[in-house]
Amino acid sequence: MSPRLALAVCLVAALLACGEAQQGRPDRQGTTTPTPPAPAPTAPLVDAAGAPVNCPCQSTQEYNPVCGSNGATYNNPTKLRCAQRCGYEVTLAYYGQCS
Repeated sequence: MSPRLALAVCLVAALLACGEAQQGRPDRQGTTTPTPPAPAPTAPLVDAAGAPVNCPCQSTQEYNPVCGSNGATYNNPTKLRCAQRCGYEVTLAYYGQCS
């Protein structure tokens, strides 16, 4: 094996070892680098009917708009409760469209 090839192999091995040390393994002081938390769900996307997208719920077609704490207008309180049941952290801000 040529000296250049041996040096290249050692360099690649060293780089791979450094990358592994940074992936949740103990650092030089013996502490573990924490993994960042997953991002929180974003505000639901509301379709033209004021219902959360990708969240099927039974509700009436009644138009009685309410504003959610996430700034989204829901066509009626039932559709806002649908978003809550689907895991979105939203509360009733006020009755009427969001401004």
